[in-house]
Amino acid sequence: MFSFIHTSDWHIGHSVAGISRKNEFGFFIDQLVSIVEDKKPDALLLSGDVYDSSVQSISAREQFCNAMMRLHEACPEMNVVVTAGNHDSPSGIAVDGSLWNLAGVTRIGGVQYGPSGPDYGELMIPVVRSGKLKAVIAAVPYVFKGNLPETESGTYSSRVGKFYENARRAADVLMESYGNTRVPVIAMGHLAVVGKRNLDIQGHDMVIGSVDTASADDLSSWFDYVALGHIHKCQALSSNVYYSGAPLFMNFGETGNRKVLYVRTDGENMEISEVALKSLRRFVTVPDTAGCVKLDVLDSELDILENFKDDSREGIFLNVRVDMSDPVPDIVSKVAEIVGRKTSGMDCPVMLCKVEPVYAADGSGDDGGQLLSVEELTARNPMEIADDFFTRKYGRKMDDDLRALLESVMERLRVSGE
Repeated sequence: MFSFIHTSDWHIGHSVAGISRKNEFGFFIDQLVSIVEDKKPDALLLSGDVYDSSVQSISAREQFCNAMMRLHEACPEMNVVVTAGNHDSPSGIAVDGSLWNLAGVTRIGGVQYGPSGPDYGELMIPVVRSGKLKAVIAAVPYVFKGNLPETESGTYSSRVGKFYENARRAADVLMESYGNTRVPVIAMGHLAVVGKRNLDIQGHDMVIGSVDTASADDLSSWFDYVALGHIHKCQALSSNVYYSGAPLFMNFGETGNRKVLYVRTDGENMEISEVALKSLRRFVTVPDTAGCVKLDVLDSELDILENFKDDSREGIFLNVRVDMSDPVPDIVSKVAEIVGRKTSGMDCPVMLCKVEPVYAADGSGDDGGQLLSVEELTARNPMEIADDFFTRKYGRKMDDDLRALLESVMERLRVSGE
């Protein structure tokens, strides 16, 4: 049986509100090293977004290098295959490839192109034990849409499917060079894929239908397993197409446990196991439902933070969704004061990162109302404009005290401008 660990989206160098997550990443690597020592896999696949930025700091590079060396020491015979994601610099991932090969690490930054198109053979990584081929890794990095092969339909999904079909042919050629040995062929990829099971894109600022997506069916038939990166939640799109998810929580939209996947296959049978990871820090939204909280009950709502202190030794990143049906001046400082008072005695630090106002109407002040020309806008009474905006934003008319205050300010501005 060929065995491997599937992981992705490390986002080394990620920070929140200026707070480094270096310790959290180190804690993940401690766990990953223990998993490798226990499982002794033939390979470890890192499917893109190694770094959080295409321009890496010296510290981020050092974290990656230390992680790779520790993993190599934990299992010297293990092949490590790293591909670039959309956050990565292709050249930054591929640099010093020959040197990394000495530690069993293969880094694929981008697809190489010749006169006839992509060089698929360069993406094929043989896993060899005792001179015999044990598996082939089709190490496909993030591929720009314009570099995908053309198809008759011209759709993104069909072009991705054609790319992976060609990659499979290159894997067959490699197997022929080893005497037509039939071994598991594993593909990597960093893209958005949809399948029969709904794709959960929590934490991503995108909507399925507004971004290019490929079909799991266009990938699954060509390979024994497809190890995907890009989406941060661990999930299966079909019986053999998986996202491993990110090892760290990246923002307030992400929930659930973090994981890596451990896979064993002989090309006919396959076992896929989820290995849960512990966290040093959590992203917590109050309230923990889709609603919002009034300021006078925020103190009691913050009791939920006690549920996270045991797996948040580095602290908690906090987002508070505040009911703004009635305008509250200086809302951020008021929330900060309540949070500070409530959490001052907690064992783990709490960082208030975001105060999210929720209004009675749609929360934006823009409900698709009438668009006015410059001439129409200047012809209207400023108080009429303020009334319309207030009504759309708060779902009610402006009260008399607020109206009087606004009128006095406008009068001062008028007098000072004369």
